Amino acid sequence: MSNGKNNGKFTSYQEAYHSISRLCELESTGEETYNLIYFDDDNIPELVAGVDGYYASLYTYHDGNIYTLMNRWSYGAGGNTGYEYSPRKNSMRNYNSDYAGAILYTTYLSVSERHTMDTVTQIKTYNFDDVNGNGIPDKDEEESIGYYGISYINGVEVTPEEWDAFEVGEYEYIRAAMSLEVLQSKLNEGVN
Repeated sequence: MSNGKNNGKFTSYQEAYHSISRLCELESTGEETYNLIYFDDDNIPELVAGVDGYYASLYTYHDGNIYTLMNRWSYGAGGNTGYEYSPRKNSMRNYNSDYAGAILYTTYLSVSERHTMDTVTQIKTYNFDDVNGNGIPDKDEEESIGYYGISYINGVEVTPEEWDAFEVGEYEYIRAAMSLEVLQSKLNEGVN
């Protein structure tokens, strides 16, 4: 995406986010909302666009360029309640589940130096005693659901200390909560 100035680069994050938000409006059904959050530790916010309860997109600005970190990542189904981030810590956390929560997937992601959202790790928690080791709750194992829990990374049991290493601080949901008009006003004022 280019504005035709500065060899195709944007001159500020405000200019870039004005352009992205207008493009989002053209592609949306009129329900799109926005937000500015600080995902990493620089002083430039990231732009959230989406439809609350359905999907979220996340954009970042660096050195005159805009990068898409999340492109309409859906949530609200499959045990996925949304995407959480730890402000200014470059960490995202997401939960998904199978078998009505008998298996929980906790995924940690971060933004790489290439400006992509990359998986750091995924922790798979069995909330039932998988006696036969087939990875699914069978009829005779269902009574242990909720009374048992063991977590793994790549098939190796995770200690509480290893798990805590991925928890970098408080997390809050990535939400798009402001109208286009409010976003444009904030960008024009330079208020983050």
